[in-house]
Amino acid sequence: MAHARRKLFEANELNGSQIAGQTVAMIAKLYEIERQAEQLSPEDRLQIRRVQSKPVADELHAWLKTQRQLLVKADATAKAIDYALSNWTALTQFLDDGAVPIDNNAAENAIRPLAVGRKNWLFVGSQLAGERAAVLMSLIESAKLNGHDTVAEMAADAALLVLGEHPHPHPHPQGQHLVHTEHHLERAIRPVDRPVLVASAQAFDAPQRLVLAFDGQAGARRAVAALPHHPLCQGLPVLLAMAGARTPAAQQQLEQARSDLAATGMAVQTELLDGEPQRVLPALVKARGPALLVLGANSHSRLRKWVFGSTTATLLRLGEVPVLVLR
Repeated sequence: MAHARRKLFEANELNGSQIAGQTVAMIAKLYEIERQAEQLSPEDRLQIRRVQSKPVADELHAWLKTQRQLLVKADATAKAIDYALSNWTALTQFLDDGAVPIDNNAAENAIRPLAVGRKNWLFVGSQLAGERAAVLMSLIESAKLNGHDTVAEMAADAALLVLGEHPHPHPHPQGQHLVHTEHHLERAIRPVDRPVLVASAQAFDAPQRLVLAFDGQAGARRAVAALPHHPLCQGLPVLLAMAGARTPAAQQQLEQARSDLAATGMAVQTELLDGEPQRVLPALVKARGPALLVLGANSHSRLRKWVFGSTTATLLRLGEVPVLVLR
């Protein structure tokens, strides 16, 4: 089901298709039922699926067939619906067996490192480098199999965690490089209490300024307090950017943050922007030239529904600059 949902989500992102958006919302109902039944036995889960999930799936199937008749074949939403309808038996296999998951995400996540590495290991550099990489990867995977969180344990001795990501091979038609960062970010950022630098662009330009995405929440306030002391941020001018309504409270919060940073000797400017942060912040950062976007962990709560609880992945999907997440 995740494959069908992803294609519909991408169609909605591509052209704002209301049909795709409504279909994704219907699929979300199935996943909500699965979350509620997650801890049940296969037998009890099957009973829940028959009573609650099957009516939703039947409604979804009828909806897909009806909406498909309204779309031309070349439409992205039509292609996504065709995929769902042609694979409907496989997509709804979970309705007949309580032990079958609603999707195969767990299996795909397990083999993803192998699929990614299949290309990377072709260019490991030398025979010796390949042997060393094999030792390290074997050590890390063995630790994971025995219940150790290697990232969290190594982070205790680290000053900065650096996370890179390959850009999507097919650029977005609007020029946005969509990257698949959710899985890696969730695993890497959540367990650690160290700053995380995320860079996904093909080329890295040394930042000439900082853009701190500020929303007045606790995470953003912690970022303001930590910013003057972080080596990557020292000596660079700061733009405090806040997206949202121009309320007196917002202006007061922005001015207080500016005053706190200025008191440390940093050169600070502020900008209060109208609109949603995921739309206006990437454009602002890109317009400012080589910059480092700074975020407090879990800042901009309005974006949490996009990914796992942080704005980082969303801004990486829409922007082309490195991001520093301050804990």
